Amino acid sequence: MVQQSSVDSIFVPLARVRPSWGNPTGKKPILEVAEEKYIPVMSDLKWMGEVLREPNAANALNEDLQDVLAIAGLEKFVQLFETFNKTSVYFSNDCVNALRRLYIRKHSADDLSKIARTLGTSEVYARRIRRLK
Repeated sequence: MVQQSSVDSIFVPLARVRPSWGNPTGKKPILEVAEEKYIPVMSDLKWMGEVLREPNAANALNEDLQDVLAIAGLEKFVQLFETFNKTSVYFSNDCVNALRRLYIRKHSADDLSKIARTLGTSEVYARRIRRLK
């Protein structure tokens, strides 16, 4: 999770992947936090915030960036753009599935149908994960 520490830097936990031999199931590598540090934010793009406040200025952005602007807001959009400029950011569902498994294990005493509805999964999936304890 990225936390705001000041105007000039952002807090970013950096992750590393442990090989699958460290994973008890042996199926997928384990993602763990390797270190946490503050990364300075480049200030040369702060002018974008001023320009994007103008009417119709957001039309200069592609559709994905317009969505990010609408969700994150102007200040966070500029920070994200400064941090991830010229990179591809991909949101994999692997972490969502890992979090689902943790949720199922944490709520193993709860009703399976309630767990499945909460997570948007099938009861069969929830039952299979519960048995893997």
